[in-house]
Amino acid sequence: MENKKKNGTVAVTLLSAVMFCLLPVIGSLSPFAETGPNANHSNSAGMWAAVGKMLFIYLVPLVMYVLGVNVMKIIMAVFCGIGLIIWLAIILVTLAVNEGQELSSFSGVLAWSGAAFMVNVLWFVVAFRSAPKRQQAI
Repeated sequence: MENKKKNGTVAVTLLSAVMFCLLPVIGSLSPFAETGPNANHSNSAGMWAAVGKMLFIYLVPLVMYVLGVNVMKIIMAVFCGIGLIIWLAIILVTLAVNEGQELSSFSGVLAWSGAAFMVNVLWFVVAFRSAPKRQQAI
C-alpha cells in the first residue's frame, strides 16, 4: 500500500511540476508579456531559464523522495503550500489587472492558475491520505 501511495504522490507532483513549469509559457503568450521590460516573452531565453529553474526545484526533492528520503515529503509539502500562495496571488493579480477590461485576454492565465491551484490542493490529499482500514472477516 505504501508503494501505491508513493506512486500517487509522484504522479501528482509531476502534474503539478508540468503546470508550474508551463506558467511562464502561458504568461508569455498573455498580455502579461507586455507589462514591462523584465517580462518573459514567448520563446525567449528568460522564459526557458525560468522553466528550467522551476523544473530543477521540483525534481531534486522528488528524486530524493523516490530514492527513499521520506522527509522530502514534508519539504515538498512546504513547496506545495508556497505554490498554493503563488497560484492564489496570480489569480488575484490577474483579476486586479483585468478590472474593467475584457476578461477573455486573461482567461487562459486564470483557467490555468485555477486548475493548478486545484492540483496543489489534490497533492495534499494524495500525499497525506491515510490508508483504508481493512475489514476483518467474522
